[in-house]
Amino acid sequence: RKPGAAPAAGSGGKTAPAGSKSSTMGARSGPTGKPVVIEPLPGFKDVPVSERQVLFIKKLQLCSCPMDFTDQSDMPDKELKRQNLLEIMDYINSTKNVFNEQTFPEIIHMISQNLFRGLAPSNQPAYAQYDPEED
Repeated sequence: RKPGAAPAAGSGGKTAPAGSKSSTMGARSGPTGKPVVIEPLPGFKDVPVSERQVLFIKKLQLCSCPMDFTDQSDMPDKELKRQNLLEIMDYINSTKNVFNEQTFPEIIHMISQNLFRGLAPSNQPAYAQYDPEED
């Protein structure tokens, strides 16, 4: 982050730890049209228990940006997202009361952002998709 620049969305005003790198997700942009910045987040075991729910929500927000894992571009961002998804799964499986009023909307948002996508464009012309002899 450049001095005087605004912190990344979802970073809570904090910058990435020293020695870690942040990256922008290629041409991806957030709801405001600005590039989405992915910053490495600490592991759940590295933060006090009292701060884990906040970290959980930040990890959900980080994972809310859909990515095409079949495309080989932006691999560091995809690996970071994959690691966070694995940490989220472990946290859900090992922690009681994860699903509450604060986390449930973020969980649903993350799932819906990754699950509901537009259809890929067809390689066939529109007239070739309809065959009157099939009806």
